[in-house]
Amino acid sequence: MKILTIVYTLNRGGTERAAQNFSIAFKKYGLEVAVLPLYEKGVREKALLEYDIKVLDPYKGEKFNLSELISFAPDIVHIHRAGIKDDVINELLILIRNNCTGVKVAETNVFSQVDFSEGEQQIDLHMHLSKWCFWKWKTDRKLFQNTSTSIVLPYLVIPDKFKKINDLNVINEFKKSNNIPLNKFILGRVAQKSEAKWSLLDIKSFLNISDKYSDTHLVLLGVSPKAMVFIDGLSNEQREKITLLDYIDGDENLNILYNSFDLFIHAAKIGESFGMVFAESMLAETPVVTLATPMNDNSQHEVIPGGAGIVAKSVDVMIEAINSFYSDREKLAKYGKNARDHILESYTPNVLTSRVIKAFELLVEFKGDKLEKELRKNNFITDANKNEITRLYNTAQGKTSFKEKLFFLSPWLFVRFRELYRGLRS
Repeated sequence: MKILTIVYTLNRGGTERAAQNFSIAFKKYGLEVAVLPLYEKGVREKALLEYDIKVLDPYKGEKFNLSELISFAPDIVHIHRAGIKDDVINELLILIRNNCTGVKVAETNVFSQVDFSEGEQQIDLHMHLSKWCFWKWKTDRKLFQNTSTSIVLPYLVIPDKFKKINDLNVINEFKKSNNIPLNKFILGRVAQKSEAKWSLLDIKSFLNISDKYSDTHLVLLGVSPKAMVFIDGLSNEQREKITLLDYIDGDENLNILYNSFDLFIHAAKIGESFGMVFAESMLAETPVVTLATPMNDNSQHEVIPGGAGIVAKSVDVMIEAINSFYSDREKLAKYGKNARDHILESYTPNVLTSRVIKAFELLVEFKGDKLEKELRKNNFITDANKNEITRLYNTAQGKTSFKEKLFFLSPWLFVRFRELYRGLRS
């Protein structure tokens, strides 16, 4: 089987990391793999080339070579995209179908957004990163006829470079070179600089904790502009308790950064459709405390189960959770080990590679209702229901707010009214 991976770029980011991980896993499995970035190559090209994976010139670049793509002749196109209408992707998929006989297209729908355009017809199999994302997608397209098959298939995480470091000298030297204090309880956050990936709620939670415990410190990598404005407005005393990092070079140093945290804290406006940073931190045995975001992406409940971290329904509960780990270091260590075990047992190549390939084999052989039937027979999740989502949400700590109760009564109507309200305000 030949697989062509398509991704926006090969720069840093969770989507790019996932495209890299899947491609490497397929190659190790013995399949032929090529990667086509839409817009530009980047730092991840080096890792792909190390596994002898061919990286084609960007589709929207000056050197794009259609004959090179045609000669590869993929059986499966695995595209990583946001999900919404994208004329560039649609144009490319039509080009591939017109030149590669019998090719099938599977998408990892990163944010489980609905494509209401004709481009949706180019997708033979939709793969969602969690049950919650699948349910959100299904709810959002309530009035839109679905003609293609969908399953839950999360990101694949390669654990080789993320692990617990027992040599404190390595961690302390890293801390010294990055202005991270020694002998303090370190809360940390890693993210892209996108505003959607940030919220002030995790920073405010830290400030609450630091007022109570003077030996706490916050480390932030990749701060968004608005979060930076907030931090700049803090008092000198508060500002001295925060270390800002703009860039970390390579996975080895990123792993040391995760190991320099005692606890990973997280709150994002749009939540997480998976959260590659969760998985990396958990592999380093640094547990996560995060805020639930039921009206947006909310895969936190599945990636961070009870006993491996804490998903909080409110900021007050998030603060309580941080406090509980600060006060109980045995609990912190126990959760860290559970966190690593969960990622290894749920998302690594030993678990997922054969599952993805099985889905692709069925996609090549079947279509329509027959494909869905075969996927279900092979224990793939082919539907999402509200009862399961409610059960997942109830695994989070804290009370369900009145607004969230309204949301669960009719998610589709709630989101439509919210969009109308925001439109009127703007």
